[in-house]
Amino acid sequence: MTAPSWSRPILAAVAASAGAAFALSTPTVQVTGVDAKDSVTRQAMVGFSVTGTGAPVTGSVIVTVTGPNATAQCSGSLNAGTGACEAIFNPHGGTSTATAYYPGDSNYAAATSAPFTFFNPVMTQVAVTSSPAPSLPGQLVTLTAHVNTHGPADAGSFGAVGGSMDFFVDTGYPCTGVTVADGVATCNVVLSTNGTHFVSAMYSGDASYGPSEGESSPVVSAAPATMTFTSPSNPSPAGTAAVFRLFLSGASGTPTGTAAFKSGGLAIHGCESIALYNGAAACSTGTLSVGDHAITVQYSGDAHYPAATGSLTQTVSSTTVTPDVAKPRDFNGDGRSDLVLLNNDGSVSVWLMDGVDIIGNASVMGSAGAAGSSVFTGDFDGDGKVDLLRVEPAYDSTQDSYVVQFMNGLDIVNVQRTMFTGPRGWSVAGIGDFNGDHKSDVLWKKPGGGVELALMNGTGTRTYFDLMPDGRGWSVAKVADFNADGRADILWKNTDGSVSLWLMDGGNIVQRTPLMPAGSGWDPVLTGDFNGDGNADIVWFHAASGATSLWLMNGTTILQRGPLLPAGSTWRAVSVGDFNGDGKSDLMFRNSTDGSIGRWFMDGLTPLQKNTLLPSGTPWAPAVAINVNNDLYTDMVWRATDGSLGLWLMGDPASSTAPPRRTLMGPTATRPLP
Repeated sequence: MTAPSWSRPILAAVAASAGAAFALSTPTVQVTGVDAKDSVTRQAMVGFSVTGTGAPVTGSVIVTVTGPNATAQCSGSLNAGTGACEAIFNPHGGTSTATAYYPGDSNYAAATSAPFTFFNPVMTQVAVTSSPAPSLPGQLVTLTAHVNTHGPADAGSFGAVGGSMDFFVDTGYPCTGVTVADGVATCNVVLSTNGTHFVSAMYSGDASYGPSEGESSPVVSAAPATMTFTSPSNPSPAGTAAVFRLFLSGASGTPTGTAAFKSGGLAIHGCESIALYNGAAACSTGTLSVGDHAITVQYSGDAHYPAATGSLTQTVSSTTVTPDVAKPRDFNGDGRSDLVLLNNDGSVSVWLMDGVDIIGNASVMGSAGAAGSSVFTGDFDGDGKVDLLRVEPAYDSTQDSYVVQFMNGLDIVNVQRTMFTGPRGWSVAGIGDFNGDHKSDVLWKKPGGGVELALMNGTGTRTYFDLMPDGRGWSVAKVADFNADGRADILWKNTDGSVSLWLMDGGNIVQRTPLMPAGSGWDPVLTGDFNGDGNADIVWFHAASGATSLWLMNGTTILQRGPLLPAGSTWRAVSVGDFNGDGKSDLMFRNSTDGSIGRWFMDGLTPLQKNTLLPSGTPWAPAVAINVNNDLYTDMVWRATDGSLGLWLMGDPASSTAPPRRTLMGPTATRPLP
């Protein structure tokens, strides 16, 4: 048999003088495993040869291997004068010797070889640690590999431990060929997910120290997210919506996942799994009975944060309240908004509504003088019932006039006509109660571009204030109460793109503040109270980029501002209303590309929930947001591309019963008054 060759030659040559010659190969050392005491078994394959001058050499050879603190023997048979055997021993590192003894046969006498000297590398073990331990998801973790010698006698005996180290983590090698300095190598990694990870450090060995490998199992344990669980309406009056809000934050980014809301241990319908948006989720329900209710929320956790639970006690009182929604367009004083329809011939009809039911309707304005006319609504005499105002040409068609028609349901109580002085071109710029007397007042845009305020008192007497001279380039963008004083204020826009806010008290300008500079490209498109503080807030749209932003206001002070939709978005905010009954304005969006309709429940700058109401390709678009059944929720009148009208009642999002819907009118040119 031919003696094998090894990657680390340890064959010793042995020569004997008693009628034969011996050759001893240098042993090869291999590591095969680690026992319970962390000892590493060495294997040394020793090759030898015995040559003679005459007859073939037969028999066997005994090999003795001697190393520091270890001795082993093995024997092997000769085949054509050569052979090999494997000695298993466990020495400390250092110099070892191999000696072959041939006992002789019938032709040759016994003989012993000269010692063959070879170096035995120091056996090593690798220990791996991680810091910090445990770590947080996404946190930088330092892996440290320490190369230790097998026995105390080896420690430092052959100088500093060198070589290189490869680190394997879970599925790959984040660090390879790391230099080992004084027996230590490090690797920095980011462990992103919770749980136990697998780490292996593989030491290459060097001239004095043998290779080895060590493992560890660092743990990533998420720090809990900071949880705030509140009910802004606690106690809540019976019959109104109780709203529960969950807010989560943490050091490892914005928490994601879902929230499940329960009352008395039972899931609240519609709130079984609410996806978090910007770390927040909300649930509203109007089904709680009078008394105390144990409300819980279960956060699912995510890759960075563990699951968590919050709880509160919601009290429902027996007190009833009038729903706090936008003032209804109510013609008969029943608290329900009614519909004003502009017919194709210029006439005006009113439909008295009770939910989806039409309880009365009549044509209340004829078509006479309708060419170039426009119709508006407001409570101009303060009786709690909406009246009509129409701007139309005067009898001689050289001047403008406006007609105020005071209403009581479908009955016309009184009609007042007022002639404008000067040329034609007067129009309504805005309507609101500017002096807090509960009567609607009118902002008039003059033919020259200026703006005049008329304070209405329900009679033929008006008080006029010239607010904006002609030729200044300013027009009324929005009318709303920005400082919660019960008086309407004015948001202006100039032809140069600048925007300014005036706080009003009747005809007096209390404060004026610029909000947007010239050339900004931002337009105020909607107003509403998005955080429930009583102050009107502003939705802005940037036509050039498609971006949408929201400003929360307190008078002329911007409390907060934040983006709703980024540049490049094809969604446009088209309507405002309290669609979930929490006392805060929500938004409807229409996609300008495919026509789909989306609804966002808002809490300040945060969309608590987003829903798709109508899919792409729908012919329907929001027309009028009104409350036709005197509940907590703003309802929606829809208009299709063929002129058809539909009505959706909005209700408790957590209810298992869908609110009623109906078609009001088939294809027609009749339009609902916005």
